[in-house]
Amino acid sequence: MKMTIAAGLMMTGMMVPLLGCGGESARELAASGTQDAPATITVYKSGLNLTDTEFQTFFVEPVRKKYPQYTLRLIADEKGATPEELLAAGTFPDIIFTSNPSYFRFLGLNVVQSLDDAVKRNAFDLRRIQPVITDSIRLYSDQGQLVALPFSLNTAALFYNKDIFDKFGLEYPGEGLTWDETLKLGRQLTRSDNGTKYVGIDLTEPMNVARGLSLPLIDPASGKAAVGGEAWVKVFRLLQESYGIPGYIGEGDRYAYGNKAFMQERNLAMLPNWLGGLIGPLHELAKQGNPLNWDVAPLPNFPEALGTGREIDIHSMMLSKIGAQQDQAWQVMSLMLSDEVQKTVSRSGRQSVLDNAQLNDEFGKELDSLAGKRTANIFKTKPRLLHPPSEFDKDVAIKRINEAAKDVAAGRADVNSALRSAADNIDKEIASLKNTDRTQTGAK
Repeated sequence: MKMTIAAGLMMTGMMVPLLGCGGESARELAASGTQDAPATITVYKSGLNLTDTEFQTFFVEPVRKKYPQYTLRLIADEKGATPEELLAAGTFPDIIFTSNPSYFRFLGLNVVQSLDDAVKRNAFDLRRIQPVITDSIRLYSDQGQLVALPFSLNTAALFYNKDIFDKFGLEYPGEGLTWDETLKLGRQLTRSDNGTKYVGIDLTEPMNVARGLSLPLIDPASGKAAVGGEAWVKVFRLLQESYGIPGYIGEGDRYAYGNKAFMQERNLAMLPNWLGGLIGPLHELAKQGNPLNWDVAPLPNFPEALGTGREIDIHSMMLSKIGAQQDQAWQVMSLMLSDEVQKTVSRSGRQSVLDNAQLNDEFGKELDSLAGKRTANIFKTKPRLLHPPSEFDKDVAIKRINEAAKDVAAGRADVNSALRSAADNIDKEIASLKNTDRTQTGAK
């Protein structure tokens, strides 16, 4: 099990079990004043990146300054330390650090504490947070409960390789581009030159394009696939057009290029991607003495959605309801939303969740690799409200629409046929999973 122990604890080779509190509840602990007593609070990272250095900077140092009696321990979601394994062992952590696509995993385990009471009890001002974020988080609860506090936003932008644009004498992408205009530019950059194949743009997976319209994958009313409407057809026709650019499809029917082509092969001119997927790796390239000559433009979109980017993707903190230190964990979580910590978050190349434009001006100032970059472009599109989420989005629906895109790219199916097949496969898999769940429940 990978573990980082900080703020006063030495590194050990094994996990120290969480100590019980004689059966006292978190409410009783708070009432008896033990929030001032020493406590070890475990933070569990699952489904996102958080380096040991980032944990030290964002969590440990601010907590040591404000709550010196607390020690933080970081645990990673990996073999031997999955949520299910920790729950079975009675060592489930106090704070879950994850992103919203993983919310349902923890909600399904019934380990998440609603935060509305803590917000009220501690007079925590949610108005400091961008409303679209809290509104999106509440979509994960049928009762509209606040199931997490946000830590940072994972915004998307259009990253581009300046050397490729310079090589072929084309202007860099500007503001307010539609996808059609961006594909036109990508078409001009998709070519071979002196034996090197260049690709103008990789739109990445279909869901990333659909996020620009907040398209649902599952109809919340019927529980059936919702990937067959006109908007989804529009998304897939755009993908089909990109695949059809002469020279786009590579050897072995390669149709996805992504970070490898952009950063390593350096033959991809434009890549719309999450900040969390590129800012860190690009910074590492610069530190290694192998910088990419890149910059960033506002994320393109369809004409009816210009000015907005992808729907919300939130790096978040969930509170465990089975821990004995809920009040202490809440103190740590709420501290992460202080102006001071959020300024550090922004300066480190993550977007703040606070409704404070001044924090955007601080973005990336601690990263030398961002000096001179047009980072203001990142904030020129507004994040969209999340589509109605489903527990079947991540592991069922997205998998099936990715298969549909692969079929379209390879010419095995037209857009309408691919989407019909995806919808049918989604419905069948959901029905199978529900039947399996009913069978297992009945067997208990």
